[in-house]
Parts: sequence; C-alpha cells; structure tokens
Amino acid sequence: ENIERALQPLSEKLAAEGRFIKVAVMGCAVNGPGEAREADFGVACGKGEGLLIAGGKQLKKVPEEEIIPQLLELIQGGQNG
Repeated sequence: ENIERALQPLSEKLAAEGRFIKVAVMGCAVNGPGEAREADFGVACGKGEGLLIAGGKQLKKVPEEEIIPQLLELIQGGQNG
C-alpha cells in the first residue's frame, strides 16, 4: 500500500484545520531514524516491519501490516504536539 496515498485524507483534514506537520517515510531501518529526526512523525521501514518515530524519538517497532494504521493513530493523537 502506498503510504502517501493512505495519509492523504488526514493530510487534507489537518491542512483544513491549519495544522501542518512533517512526516518522514524512510526506506532504511538503519539510517532512517537519524534522517527522520527533524520530522514531527516518521517511520523507518525494514524487512517486514517499521519503526515509528515522533519528535525525533524512536517509539516502537510494528509489523508491516500495522505501519499505516499505527502511524495514522500516532498523528491523529498528536503525541508530538
């Protein structure tokens, strides 16, 4: 599934509310956390899993099928502000 497409409805909703955030989607679990630290939220993807990131902090690893639902929940919950 395309992460950008999955996040589009939320992106439009947040923009309508005047809330703009940066979401980093990284394809490398090794370098991704460091590269995503400037984003509000992010995910560093590895083989079969993703590492969720908020405010530059590594939160938890989730299975591949849970990346999008967990990322959406994280963003909607505004755990980074």
